[in-house]
Amino acid sequence: MISINPMATEHSSGILTIVEGLPEWFDEVARTKSIPIDIRNQEGFVALVGQQVCGFITLYVSEGRLHIGWLAVERGLY
Repeated sequence: MISINPMATEHSSGILTIVEGLPEWFDEVARTKSIPIDIRNQEGFVALVGQQVCGFITLYVSEGRLHIGWLAVERGLY
């Protein structure tokens, strides 16, 4: 069963594993610089199967509007 939880520091390695597995979606700068910084500074949610991250979304507010920063699902789950 998949559960949705607020993104927390302990989810970082699982998020980065998903990102590394999707190089056609995320270029090298996104994988190595942008996403690691943004997951520390943006709010978001993770999808978990047990304790394993299988998807995530980051969110931020700019000019009074909510924006999606990053979004991905583990390959094979979509």
